[in-house]
Amino acid sequence: MRVEGNKAIEEPQRKLLREIMSLDILSTYCLVGGTNLALRYEHRISVDLDIFRYNPIANIEENRILSNEIKRLFPTTEILNVSRLGAFLYINNIKVDIIEYPIPFFNIETLEGIRLASKLDIAAMKINAITNRGTRKDFYDLYELLKEFSLKEIIDSYKQKYKIDNVEMALRSLIYFSDAEDNKERNNKIISLCNEDWEEVKDVIEEKYNELFYNSYRKR
Repeated sequence: MRVEGNKAIEEPQRKLLREIMSLDILSTYCLVGGTNLALRYEHRISVDLDIFRYNPIANIEENRILSNEIKRLFPTTEILNVSRLGAFLYINNIKVDIIEYPIPFFNIETLEGIRLASKLDIAAMKINAITNRGTRKDFYDLYELLKEFSLKEIIDSYKQKYKIDNVEMALRSLIYFSDAEDNKERNNKIISLCNEDWEEVKDVIEEKYNELFYNSYRKR
């Protein structure tokens, strides 16, 4: 992984990310989402910053204070919304979501001064996102993770993180691509840096899905 010169994250995002990570008020937060993986793998362009921390007792007043402090530090900040869930902002024209997350992380790593949720945390969160309504970005990220982890490892991390025993819906969602093929959806627009096309992504995920089901069936 590299921050400087990373092809997937443009310099304004990298600069803002470094500044955010140096703030005392955000010292317990870490980077999640597609930008976390883009920093690690440089597989696709990613522009938004999703900054999370584990906090099961979040409240809106704390998030108002936080968003106002961010506005003071970055005067051009546009506050889109503040709720108990977090603060939704544009800082220097970059979309930044600062989220209070009720589910703990397996591990937080610090690499080149950037706090990152672990790869298996992100893998579990990607399965959760795909289960709810998967975008093409989610599937591209899962495809990249499948180069390093088996689908079983990823599903097991999802079960552990979200305390879920029945993963039938999650598994079915892995081969449901209709929502991800809506070209009007912003998160379905991908700039791949690895020359990987959408058909290849779908084929590999379906192959891993079929392998998992075949192996599970054989063990019965």
